[in-house]
Amino acid sequence: MASPETKSDRASSEWERLTGPRGFFCTVVEGPDYGRVFALDKAETVIGRGDDADLQLHDEKVSRRHLRLDLVADGQAGPRVVVRDLGSKNGMRVNGERVHDQALSSGDKIKLGDTILKFEEKDSLDLRYHEDLYRQATRDSLTGLANRTSFQAEARKFAALATRYDRVFSIVLVDVDGMEAINRVLGAEGGNRVLRAVGAVLAHEVRGFDLAAHLQADEFALLLPETPLAGALSLAERLRQAVAASDLAAAGLPQRVTISLGVAELPSSAADIEKLHQRAADALFQAKRGGRNRVCVAGLAASGAWEDDDTLL
Repeated sequence: MASPETKSDRASSEWERLTGPRGFFCTVVEGPDYGRVFALDKAETVIGRGDDADLQLHDEKVSRRHLRLDLVADGQAGPRVVVRDLGSKNGMRVNGERVHDQALSSGDKIKLGDTILKFEEKDSLDLRYHEDLYRQATRDSLTGLANRTSFQAEARKFAALATRYDRVFSIVLVDVDGMEAINRVLGAEGGNRVLRAVGAVLAHEVRGFDLAAHLQADEFALLLPETPLAGALSLAERLRQAVAASDLAAAGLPQRVTISLGVAELPSSAADIEKLHQRAADALFQAKRGGRNRVCVAGLAASGAWEDDDTLL
């Protein structure tokens, strides 16, 4: 005869249904990928800088396949995780001690290159909490796009990888035309609705591996890895047309809203991310000075000026 369920059993069951099963996770607590949380949901998880790593880190001191985290059965004690060095150049440390392989306990810290991972056993509530913190730290609350801090960090990563592997990388700076007049006519909340609508167009048009960001006020930006200048110009022109053609009636704006865009490419436009950003800013200024609603590359002619002018200004 089965034993009757106790109050403690019922409480435990309810808690399990609420939190889900516990699992193993790693959080990046230091390094270029700070704040990322990932679950160890495979028997083997390879961490490294290479494209074939299960978890790719943007840390130049990390080897392409630096280490592996193995889920190992351990009888009645349940599964455990063992970290193994895969012959990396700079090795790894667990809690400050250099090791080649070691079983991990919750709270252990793994150092590889300039990155530190914190290994933990969590339930789904823990995971959602950390995911929320990461989202708040990296996302713009108004548009849902990446925020300025996240944009700057990702731009440095992309630029470093492009330089290291001799690859191209472009950025596009975007400005909503006449935002002061829009705020004056529609008020702050109406202006926010316009910014959200423009952000939604940008998010819809970019590729999955591009990054769209809301930097501040009426300023947006795009990071375009593996994209030469011609491709960045083509995307920028498509975005310009998409925003100009958008129906923003839901934002309470009967007239057309337009954007101006400045484009720059690494390495042809500049040799580092700071100069690249400045070149894109120069191009954006050229587009604004040239009449708005156009795409510019610094030193080149603008494209896409509209002859009619039925914007809010």
